[in-house]
Amino acid sequence: MKETLLILDQTAASAITDADRFLRSRGLPITYRTPYSVSFAGPDAARPWSVQTLPAPALPAGAGSDPQGAGTGGPLSPGTGQVAAVPVQLRPEWCRVWVSTNGEGAAAEAAAAFVEQNRDRSRRTAAAVRALERGIYADDRWPAYEASLRANLRAQGLDDTAIDTKVQRFKKRWDAVGRKAAQAPPEEPELAG
Repeated sequence: MKETLLILDQTAASAITDADRFLRSRGLPITYRTPYSVSFAGPDAARPWSVQTLPAPALPAGAGSDPQGAGTGGPLSPGTGQVAAVPVQLRPEWCRVWVSTNGEGAAAEAAAAFVEQNRDRSRRTAAAVRALERGIYADDRWPAYEASLRANLRAQGLDDTAIDTKVQRFKKRWDAVGRKAAQAPPEEPELAG
């Protein structure tokens, strides 16, 4: 199984619409579609899935069926793939997009072409997202956040010892998330499968 993460400067729903069009333009059947994911198969794929004849535009939430788990809910069958997107929390008009495939063939080739088409834009957007996320957990922002957290906990009726314990725990998480946000994620993580 191969998975690639892209970060795109468009909404999650529009990224999925673009992926759907891209895959259809290459003659791949769409096996499952929601506003935030599209599953597809190559002609060389095993057929534990049924092809949906769905229109290219975005579908309402929950549209489609996934009787064999070949769509978004189960593991990808050999020769199939999926594109899934979620909004970036700090900038919801942008999204993180995972392009996943299982095996080789037409589905893997189309997924690789989609990734390549979006690679440069993804790198630029990823750098901007890392800067946004890094800024949220910057050391100079901690004092104001700590004061707000202490006031909130005090308003909940906690005593000073309990507040100190919770603040210390949260500071550890704050530091860990800040370190993680500062790191560049791998562009193409390989998954065992």
